[in-house]
Amino acid sequence: MDNIDNKYNPQLCKIFLAISDLIFFNLALWFSLGCVYFIFDQVQRFIPQDQLDTRVITHFILSVVCVGWFWIRLRHYTYRKPFWYELKEIFRTIVIFAIFDLALIAFTKWQFSRYVWVFCWTFALILVPFFRALTKHLLNKLGIWKKKTIILGSGQNARGAYSALQSEEMMGFDVIAFFDTDASDAEINMLPVIKDTEIIWDLNRTGDVHYILAYEYTELEKTHFWLRELSKHHCRSVTVVPSFRGLPLYNTDMSFIFSHEVMLLRIQNNLAKRSSRFLKRTFDIVCSIMILIIASPLMIYLWYKVT
Repeated sequence: MDNIDNKYNPQLCKIFLAISDLIFFNLALWFSLGCVYFIFDQVQRFIPQDQLDTRVITHFILSVVCVGWFWIRLRHYTYRKPFWYELKEIFRTIVIFAIFDLALIAFTKWQFSRYVWVFCWTFALILVPFFRALTKHLLNKLGIWKKKTIILGSGQNARGAYSALQSEEMMGFDVIAFFDTDASDAEINMLPVIKDTEIIWDLNRTGDVHYILAYEYTELEKTHFWLRELSKHHCRSVTVVPSFRGLPLYNTDMSFIFSHEVMLLRIQNNLAKRSSRFLKRTFDIVCSIMILIIASPLMIYLWYKVT
């Protein structure tokens, strides 16, 4: 395993991502002022000069609180989340802060234009996620973003986990090997399959390694065993990928009964609601009519040729 050495630096990654969000959150206000000036050729009519400094300071405080929320509550700079899930959390957080900002303006009775407010938070919705993704690409180019990862398991679930991680490259998991003492294959997807337990602990001593437990549902004892072993060896970065193939996991609500170690998945059938069925049927009818209208010249031409 010669490819374990890397320049992965989690602290530097957190700082870069936080600084990126902080900078472009604040630049959104200045870009909005620039747009107002470009369109209306003045700014003072929308923000009085004596309130501009107060507005800038207030927006900076909001940006610090927002970045703190991303860092401490949502753990965006610590955990590796799928792109669309993280994007949804970014949008939701920025919209909440935009509403809070609007309430703050109303309570303080500042003279503040709604044009500037709309431009400001629209830019924030665009700039923050875009430049966060760009920062991740930059960190990846520098070699300090991707984290060495070992998948424990060699079955279909482990292979599916590998394919999923490869499709989400910016999550930063660099899979270097599979591990399974009972594996029959020497390689999976051109990656070595480790069978010696000591190699796992040697790799853990060389650096920060992420372990993904992706055993099959018939290998539950292995999952429990390796969770205990990884905990004993102080492995902090551990992810469990349960085998849920075939279940509709999208938009599924998850809850726990901790006293019995039970996880509850609430599967939502959106078509069970009348409103959803009405929207779907309306969409089908409208799209069918539009397709008929678009294709009507071709159908008329074919009818003319046939007759």
